[in-house]
Amino acid sequence: MLLTDIPETRMPLGAGRTTSSVVVAGLTLSPDGSLLAVEGNYMIDLRDAATLKGLHHFQELQNEGQLYRLFNPQFTKDGRYLLIQSNQPALLAFDTRTLRRVVSVPGVPPGAAGFFPAPHAQRSVYTTVSGEIALWNQEEKRKVAPLDSEGRIVRIAYSPDESMVAAVTFHNESDSVG
Repeated sequence: MLLTDIPETRMPLGAGRTTSSVVVAGLTLSPDGSLLAVEGNYMIDLRDAATLKGLHHFQELQNEGQLYRLFNPQFTKDGRYLLIQSNQPALLAFDTRTLRRVVSVPGVPPGAAGFFPAPHAQRSVYTTVSGEIALWNQEEKRKVAPLDSEGRIVRIAYSPDESMVAAVTFHNESDSVG
């Protein structure tokens, strides 16, 4: 499948108006290969991976009517939940069977703002609202080790045997500029 094979994604603007096509920022395939999460500007589009048919359009409005930015969609390793980060101070979680939002997900630490599970192992990396980045054991439901005290994850990669993880992080240096 080529990136150009994904049908045009359109975002509602209200009153029946839509934008033109949205730039695809990332693609995430569910563990069983049946679902495709397409990351675009301020939204996540869930599609059937075989047909590319749109199943659900995730978009979050702020109180002022502006859109929250949704990014970095991740499926839990069983494919049951779709986890989405946003510029809200919380991780958004959706049941992939009902497409309804859920409050908590088994194995995800309470208060996580971002969650990056290893494909097969019980390890994960998570972030908190305060910017802490830590290694998490899903089976034991405990933090294994802090990785960074105040950062934001840009990209995560696990080694093939999942014994190591590499994280590209970003630190907001504008906070220290007076």
